[in-house]
Amino acid sequence: MKKNLLLLASLAVAFGASAQVETIFFDSTIVPEKTTVDGGTVLGQGEAGTFKVAYTDDWGPQSIAMDNYNAIRINGVDLGKMPSGIGGSTNPAGWSTSTAATGGAVFLFEAAKDGYVTIPSKFSSNKNYWAFEGLAGEGELCLSYTLAIEGVSIGQPIVYTLPADAEGYLNLAAADIEKYVDGTSVRWPEKIAFGADAADIKKNGFGVMMFPVYAGCKYLFGAQGSKMITCGAIFTTEKPSVTLYGIPAEGEDAPAEFAVNYPGADTSAIESIITDQTVDENAPIYNVMGQRVTKEYKGILIQNGKKFVNF
Repeated sequence: MKKNLLLLASLAVAFGASAQVETIFFDSTIVPEKTTVDGGTVLGQGEAGTFKVAYTDDWGPQSIAMDNYNAIRINGVDLGKMPSGIGGSTNPAGWSTSTAATGGAVFLFEAAKDGYVTIPSKFSSNKNYWAFEGLAGEGELCLSYTLAIEGVSIGQPIVYTLPADAEGYLNLAAADIEKYVDGTSVRWPEKIAFGADAADIKKNGFGVMMFPVYAGCKYLFGAQGSKMITCGAIFTTEKPSVTLYGIPAEGEDAPAEFAVNYPGADTSAIESIITDQTVDENAPIYNVMGQRVTKEYKGILIQNGKKFVNF
């Protein structure tokens, strides 16, 4: 598998003022209602990669909003309210620290560029979550990831990063590995946050999973003992700095904003990149599903990292 060890040190220099945020979201017209969907079916596509279902299962649209949290701002770009997510019906089988799941409700991201993906989801505090580089049975490697969950129903936010080796894979030799891994399984988020012997909370919260990706590599991600729900992937060339917030319905209160940074994210550099970015009138235009469109497309569009409405 391709692994450019110089990438992490050179991203900010290599991309400079052209730092990119791209949404590769679920196109609900592909699966408008719950139905059997073949493994490998494309759910969303963009310049940075392709979002698919990994395995055949009964899949259908589901909301990822929770506790009035439903929107994301990332690296200075306000993406607004997240679209509908998609979830499967079968608990994934086969996850361990050395093997990826071989079936069930698992997602696949095929990267076309080097960078980072942020996966919005409604996470359960008592479910294991996994991300692997490589397909099951093909030399797959368990990734370190950063997980963040707003904590309204949980009691406090949960934020952690799995121990990583020098290449970003799960480091089973880390001194504090038992905090994160029990035998061959990643612990529940609530056990990581509150201790292995903490009472079961079993609550849900809106949040994100973040990990690096490399062009030409394939990434499996999902839950264990449950079915992960997501609207897709947000690709960034810089390490992601994310703010979760809510766009409430009429008569409801907006929740307090919740911010989380991927380890090593340079938030000051991110702000300057967005602020100083040169506007390119010929830059690609995307709809809110992350699909590239023309200037004639009607609706909410994104160009140069900014939203506008074309009537």
